[in-house]
Amino acid sequence: MPDGRLEYLNQRWLEYTGLRQDEATGWGWMTAIHPDDVAGLVEYWKSILAAGNAGQYEARLRRHDGEFRWFLFRGVPLYGEQGNVVKWYGTNTDIEDRRASENVARGHLGALTHLLDVLSQESDPDQLPRHVVNAIRNQLRAVSVTIWERNGERLDLLGINEDGRFREHDEIAYFEGSIPVTGAAPPLWVEALATGGHILIEDIDKEPSRILLADGRSAIWRQDDLTRPFAELKAHLCTQGIRGLLIAPMLPAGRLAGIIGIRFTGTRVFGREEIDLTKALAHQAMLAMQMMRLSRQSRDSAVVAERNRFARDIHDTLAQGFTGVIVQLEASEDARSRNLAAEADAHLRRARELAGDSLREARRSVRALRPEALTGQDLCGALAAMIEKMTAGTAVCGEFQVEGEPVRLLAIIEESLLRICQELLTNTLRHARALHFTAQLAFEGEALRATFTDDGAGFDPMQSHDGFGLRGIHERVSALNGELTLKTAPGRGCAALIVLPLGSASKFHAST
Repeated sequence: MPDGRLEYLNQRWLEYTGLRQDEATGWGWMTAIHPDDVAGLVEYWKSILAAGNAGQYEARLRRHDGEFRWFLFRGVPLYGEQGNVVKWYGTNTDIEDRRASENVARGHLGALTHLLDVLSQESDPDQLPRHVVNAIRNQLRAVSVTIWERNGERLDLLGINEDGRFREHDEIAYFEGSIPVTGAAPPLWVEALATGGHILIEDIDKEPSRILLADGRSAIWRQDDLTRPFAELKAHLCTQGIRGLLIAPMLPAGRLAGIIGIRFTGTRVFGREEIDLTKALAHQAMLAMQMMRLSRQSRDSAVVAERNRFARDIHDTLAQGFTGVIVQLEASEDARSRNLAAEADAHLRRARELAGDSLREARRSVRALRPEALTGQDLCGALAAMIEKMTAGTAVCGEFQVEGEPVRLLAIIEESLLRICQELLTNTLRHARALHFTAQLAFEGEALRATFTDDGAGFDPMQSHDGFGLRGIHERVSALNGELTLKTAPGRGCAALIVLPLGSASKFHAST
């Protein structure tokens, strides 16, 4: 009705809420709204009634069994010949799964960003696998997590995290601690490891169990058909009350290097976000294992340098990329709170694109390949594209400038400047509360002058700062025989000036 009172609700709505038509008409429908959401929904409903404009609002609606789920309430006016509102039409759309997916994604991104910060600051490489498996167990609410390393055609157990404690293989006293990749192994297991997809084993405590592959195929595993290592492992898992097992492969350069086994005491249904997070964490586990192995082989400066490269790559790929994802998710949430559905969806699309870019960069980092942004274009094009993508939809206006005649630079110079710009722009987006960010390259014959500025809050450079960012920038500039000048103060923005010699580029290219 024009005054907002409901005169009709369809049978599906009545069946969902359990209300009768006479109970729900008028303003009776409010009894099905969550008490915490009633005031906001009614106030918004009355505001669009007064304005005569269509609108939408998110609130929780009670199902007939008492469970509340999130719904999107939409109201659209119908105008009469005189231009006045004669009635309103409304729809209610269940968005519980969408909100849950967004919350899961935001939580996972936060967990992954925290893990990357921990990895970049850990001084003992031997501790890195422990951090990764602990993060997996906490984030996926698993009872325990195991990490296995490939040794020829077998997988050897390196360690397990359970009860908040990490134990290495020599502390674990069950079965032989090794299972085959090929040979005396079930065929579907061999094929799954060869293709690199995740594996889910269900009903371990029952006979028979079932294995599911990432492509949807499944098979029944009977105890009598399993070879000895698998039969002994299943028996051990049953004694521990394990019912489900998610296996994520670790695949540097596309070759199986190990697996992560994530154990659950209950039945679990995994969404795409959890599977993607598990894969991303498996990549980090592989990096952590490689760093630990290098540390144990040698403690000399070459190992330290390689460790720093890994840490910088982790920080510069996933950490920076997921910061951009979080910025877009927050912008989407803000837009949705202001009922700007199209803008909110655009932010979500950009978040998905940035997450995909970050995962691809992580894979390239494991293979020590050139950043994807520099594939097929020069540094100037890569910087301009990156600044545009990272600032899209944010409050920061990004600008890229070039002075002089651009020349093609050595790959290490281009990659370092790309990562430095990415780090400084990420700090601007996360901390500076700035309105403008400018990157400028000035080609001056034998030298390259790179300037990065923002008009944000600034900081005290004499104080210590958490994270890997500024230290990583200093290390990159030093490796290029360059000079870094940082000008900043609280309330006065930030400017980073980098001068790199181009004439002696071959010297540091050969030694870095």
